[in-house]
Amino acid sequence: MYVLVTPMFVFSQKNEGVVVYSQTINLHQMIPDERARQWMPEKQTFESELFFQSGKTLFKPKKSEQPQQVTADDQSSGWRMMMNRRRDNTIVYRDLNAGTHLEATAFMDKEFLIEGADPTISSNWKVTGKQKMVAGYPCISAMRSDSAMGRPREITAWFTPAIPVQSGPQSFGGLPGLILEIDQNQGQILITAASIEFKPLDAVTMAPPDKGKRVSREEYRKIVEERMKEMREMRGGAPGSGGGMMIIRN
Repeated sequence: MYVLVTPMFVFSQKNEGVVVYSQTINLHQMIPDERARQWMPEKQTFESELFFQSGKTLFKPKKSEQPQQVTADDQSSGWRMMMNRRRDNTIVYRDLNAGTHLEATAFMDKEFLIEGADPTISSNWKVTGKQKMVAGYPCISAMRSDSAMGRPREITAWFTPAIPVQSGPQSFGGLPGLILEIDQNQGQILITAASIEFKPLDAVTMAPPDKGKRVSREEYRKIVEERMKEMREMRGGAPGSGGGMMIIRN
């Protein structure tokens, strides 16, 4: 059981509009090499939007940005680092009533449409009862542990029952209210609602993505695993060899 001290129903029960999220990636937390951290910015920030209407949601980047290249030289030791920082351009479309999920993403310059049941249906969230305000709305926290690309994650979500949409940024959802903040691994990745606007949305805005090869989530995982194995073999298993840095999300 959880009860919000702040009255929840002072807000009108609106279920159509758009949320703008700010996503901050702490690159220093993600890179274990202390020397490499000296030559890169500590954080990288992007904006994305979540459109919601009549039991359907669409999450996508707010605007397209080109990869940024960081190059650094350490003349004392004679090494050189080059890193491409790329944002995640994945689009996530959900039909909450049907329990279906469609994800448009790119991997190794190939586009895919990952389709299947909404993975948030089986999300093992534990509601903590902690409360705080996010973007002017009272929120309750929930936690869960999982893994992405083989790496463990501790996730804290802050959701508001004042907006009865069981969705959120990226592929997060499955809570009794809209998720307004996601904290992965204590600030390694922080996604926070910057603004919420209730307004009518047209069919073009809510259109699901349609570009890419249609695959199931299991088929996509196998494609990624096989390609990563090929890359390791081409590099001879040498750690740190190869191109740039990609932020890959589950």
